Amino acid sequence: MKNQTDLKIKAHLIRGAFYLLLLMAMCAIPFALAQRDTGKRTLVNSSAKEAVAANVYAALAAPPYSGSGAQAQLPNISNNGQSQLLTRTEQSQVPTKTSGPSAPKLPIVPYPNAPQVVLYDQLNNPGSVSTNSQDFEAANAGFNDFTADDFVVPGGQTWNITEVDAQGVYFNGPGPAASFNVFFYQNSGGLPGTQVYSATGQSYVNSAGVFQVTLAAPAVLGPGTYWVSVQARQDFTPAGEWGWTNRTVQANSPAAWKNPGGGFPPPATCPAPGCPVPCPTCTSYGVRQCCTGTAAGQPDQMFRLIGTIGGGTPTPTSTPTATATGTPTLTATATATAIATATATVIARPTATRTPTATATATATRSPTATATAVATATATATFTPILSPTPTPTPTPVVTPTPTATPTATPTATVAAKETYVTVSKNSVRKGQNAAFIVALDRGPAAQPITVFYSMSGSARLGTDYTLSGTPGQVTIAAGRFSGRVILHALRNVNRNATMTLIPGPGYFLSGFDDDRATIRIRKK
Repeated sequence: MKNQTDLKIKAHLIRGAFYLLLLMAMCAIPFALAQRDTGKRTLVNSSAKEAVAANVYAALAAPPYSGSGAQAQLPNISNNGQSQLLTRTEQSQVPTKTSGPSAPKLPIVPYPNAPQVVLYDQLNNPGSVSTNSQDFEAANAGFNDFTADDFVVPGGQTWNITEVDAQGVYFNGPGPAASFNVFFYQNSGGLPGTQVYSATGQSYVNSAGVFQVTLAAPAVLGPGTYWVSVQARQDFTPAGEWGWTNRTVQANSPAAWKNPGGGFPPPATCPAPGCPVPCPTCTSYGVRQCCTGTAAGQPDQMFRLIGTIGGGTPTPTSTPTATATGTPTLTATATATAIATATATVIARPTATRTPTATATATATRSPTATATAVATATATATFTPILSPTPTPTPTPVVTPTPTATPTATPTATVAAKETYVTVSKNSVRKGQNAAFIVALDRGPAAQPITVFYSMSGSARLGTDYTLSGTPGQVTIAAGRFSGRVILHALRNVNRNATMTLIPGPGYFLSGFDDDRATIRIRKK
């Protein structure tokens, strides 16, 4: 009986152990499966992450988008997470006309040291795209291109340009440029014409995106409209490209561009106003927006010119002018008349000889006094040789009339000392519809004679869009007997932007070189 009981207990224990093992197995299998799935997901996620990382890298390394060509291809990530990356050799490896769009950056550059001054300033209102202007290596010589923009030298001035500053970017590669080339042209119908200056292989300094190119020999330009072209000397492989940053405000004519070798095809579209259809190739200079296909709204380039005016002399010296006119007039008339009459058996005819001599000498000397000396000499001689006894009656009548006339006229002009000039404002800020004045004044007045002071405008406010100025653009005249002249700023819109006037040295005045050479009026919102 007891044995049967033990057998039953053992059977129950064995059965219970079996059920326990079965239960443990049922619990362990899902955990094992879950762990396996987790491993698979980890591998998949790791592959996907690697693909995404490669995608980001390729996007950063790929050439930026150009409005004139196809968009650079990015890596393709398929649904299964596998990356299909394009190597650098598989991507398009030809230069593009423009860089991709980027956030506009307003440059901050130092004021030049005396006697250098800012002759012209367009380093404001930057655009989001930069235009290629580059001298490539021989393998890509067909892509050599030139971007240019214009400026005006005011009447009565001569500019000695010693530095050209151009804001720009490197794209399709890290740079840097080996050197820069600078060219100046005369204006011809709103585009660059005859080249008047060339400097290649010039050294430069990259100051936070502003490429400051120093000219080995200054470009000397008289009054008129000119064009400047700044071109990077840079190999596409491996340095990539350099682009000259566009400007959203147009001054004078819109910027120009050319690709003499014809390596760039014409753009597919050129949406800027006035562009021909189809778009031009521009192997000679044409409107940059039309040649490169950039969008409207960025018609100019970012640059400024630095140098001196009139040979670098900030204090001009006037030169007296003396005019001497001497007109000596001398008239000498000698008349000798001899009459001989003889009455005799034998008629003898006298022989009369007359020798009149007239000598006139006039000398005018201007130092600045003119002296005229006239000397007239008349000699009349009558000689008679009668055969018998004639009675000659000679009557010589010499008449000498010298008339010297000397009229010296000297008009000296006294030297007028140049005066220091500065600028201030009538009030610091205005709103839409209000006026404020830039007051250009003499440190020690009044002006002995009219003085024309030249200036340039800069700042974030846009002339013609945000405000207008009175008078002749770029200059203000201080009348004789007055201490100052005014340029009235009229606000057109309510914007939080600044308009800055910077004085430029010129004849009859000079600048201190301190902060009073410039003044700012803020156009504020309501």
